[in-house]
Amino acid sequence: MVEVAGPLGPYVSLIESFVASEIDGATFEARFLELYKNDDSAWTPAAFDVLDGLFAEVDDFTPYPELRDPGDPTEDDFRAQAERRLQRLLALDGSPVRG
Repeated sequence: MVEVAGPLGPYVSLIESFVASEIDGATFEARFLELYKNDDSAWTPAAFDVLDGLFAEVDDFTPYPELRDPGDPTEDDFRAQAERRLQRLLALDGSPVRG
């Protein structure tokens, strides 16, 4: 796992746990929403874009297969989306403006 200091650290750790299948989609969803909704950090536009995009993907995901509509992401799809977001977070040139 990658150590990231500052306000992005909790997001990176959480996403890494999900991508590594250490936690399931329902747990990731709950923890991400709690973290994101209670975060008052001022983000760079690039960091905000990544996190806000992940928020939209979390909103689109349901951990309950019986409630999914055709075309909705499965947990594997959701994990792949999270992995792409993780790579984008790790590639950011800047840090949040303040934490």
